[in-house]
Amino acid sequence: ENNSVNAFSGGGSDLTIDVTTRVAGRLVVTELMAEGWRVEVDGQSRAAELVDGMYRGVSLRPGESRVRWYYRPPGLYWGLVVSGLALLVLATVGHVRYRTPRWLAGLDMDDPS
Repeated sequence: ENNSVNAFSGGGSDLTIDVTTRVAGRLVVTELMAEGWRVEVDGQSRAAELVDGMYRGVSLRPGESRVRWYYRPPGLYWGLVVSGLALLVLATVGHVRYRTPRWLAGLDMDDPS
């Protein structure tokens, strides 16, 4: 029995490949490697390898493996955190402005009369 790809699904930013190998080796996906690509083998995070200076690869042990490649843009997590904090600040400012009584907002606290 030779090495074989048994199933292939997805594409774009999420790709799953079922592979059977006789010996340890490397699965190479001939799509460009970029920062943000992650790979799992049988649900376990693995190191993505740069192959031939441009392609994505991952080392495999002999046997059956399910390989999942997925893309997470660099900075996505921190972008979501900053956006969430900005939304929280805006909601707080809006709430305070809405809850401040209009008569209090018009008072001049420095005027003793």
